[in-house]
Amino acid sequence: MKNLVLVDCKKTNSFKNLKSLDGRNFILTILLFIATVVSGYSQNSRVIDVNDFLKNSNTEATKLKGYLTNLNPSVYVFNGAITKKTEKSLCLFTDVKSVRSINTIGVDTKSIEYVSIKINSKNEIVSPIDLSFFSQFPNLKYIVLEFEFEVSQSEAQKSISKASENQSVLYKVEIQS
Repeated sequence: MKNLVLVDCKKTNSFKNLKSLDGRNFILTILLFIATVVSGYSQNSRVIDVNDFLKNSNTEATKLKGYLTNLNPSVYVFNGAITKKTEKSLCLFTDVKSVRSINTIGVDTKSIEYVSIKINSKNEIVSPIDLSFFSQFPNLKYIVLEFEFEVSQSEAQKSISKASENQSVLYKVEIQS
């Protein structure tokens, strides 16, 4: 639940006018500022290691484990094209280069619950991966970033932007030998 705080802009348009605010409005202004800063930090802490997530013994961890280990109806999108597809796919496997084309190539987004994005090298992440493309997936619960090179949690966090509050963003490192 989000709280709405109204601040009279006429009274807060300069730092000089902050002194003229009565005590209650000044406190509300400070709280609004703190809430804005804290929400910015909380968005950055959304990416978690898959193994840490699976340590939980709840239904979400069990569900994710099923996507990671079981065969599920899936669609595969690589190099901007659908390479394999099943009816009512639950999973979408793609590479980082194809993320922007997913909404334009005919992927049925209604049933997708799990997305795996393969990132082969650091060179593929020129700018953060825009996850807002997945906001049109009504049932999407998990986005897993699969790095094929060593990456820290903070590097994984910096590699994405615009993640939805309704989706868990996870990462794992799987170096092919």
